[in-house]
Amino acid sequence: MNNRRIILSAVLSICSVTTAIAAPVSHGRRGSPAATASGPTTGWTASHCGQEPAPPRVEGGTVERYNASVDRVSAYDQAARSFNSCVSREAVAQQTAASEDARNRIAAIQAGSGAVRNRIAANFQSLSAQLKQANEKLGAKR
Repeated sequence: MNNRRIILSAVLSICSVTTAIAAPVSHGRRGSPAATASGPTTGWTASHCGQEPAPPRVEGGTVERYNASVDRVSAYDQAARSFNSCVSREAVAQQTAASEDARNRIAAIQAGSGAVRNRIAANFQSLSAQLKQANEKLGAKR
């Protein structure tokens, strides 16, 4: 009985650590046994990570079933950590690429709008000079 408590304590610790690691990333539909890393409302998919591992069924009717459950949960823990790590790496890579693309697009927009502003300012300077010259000519004729 004491060994089962130690194992149960270790399993619960593994589950809580895995939950803390996986909590920030949303994967698939709740309860889906093999959802991909795309949420139904996000539209984003981690295309290089495969299928999200399905949580195992826990059985406790006998010591053998319980021990097999502990083994399945441990295997799930490793697979889930690996999957979450892959999803996180792919998300960061895609977010970085999107940020760089947005920065480049914003720079092009700013350069274009700055060029327009500079042309308009130059036009006003030229028009002002022309008006001043015309005014001086009219003043000299009076």
